[in-house]
Amino acid sequence: LRAARPAPRDGGVTAFVRDYLEAHYAEAVSLEQLAGLVQRHPRHLIEAFRRAYGVPPHTYLLQRRVREAKRLLLGEQAPLAVALSLGFYDQAHFAGTFKRFTGVTPGQFRRGAVT
Repeated sequence: LRAARPAPRDGGVTAFVRDYLEAHYAEAVSLEQLAGLVQRHPRHLIEAFRRAYGVPPHTYLLQRRVREAKRLLLGEQAPLAVALSLGFYDQAHFAGTFKRFTGVTPGQFRRGAVT
């Protein structure tokens, strides 16, 4: 008889997913893709990730994109260019997501940072 190989701890799985999201935040990343990478059921991955980081993977990804958007908006890039470079499909999606996480639109953020 062979001993059953223990499953990787969720901490390693969630850290791997977090690191993957950090490295690929500007790309289209699906829950199914993430679950496949770590060989977990999507629902299990969501719950494990939420326990580890307080939010599901998709929310973490959006937060990461917004952090990068703040950095880029302080430069010369137009909001549309920032949106598209970070994987948002249009400026409206970007503006809505940005406002949901920051309380202001990208334009308001930029104007507030300049003044």
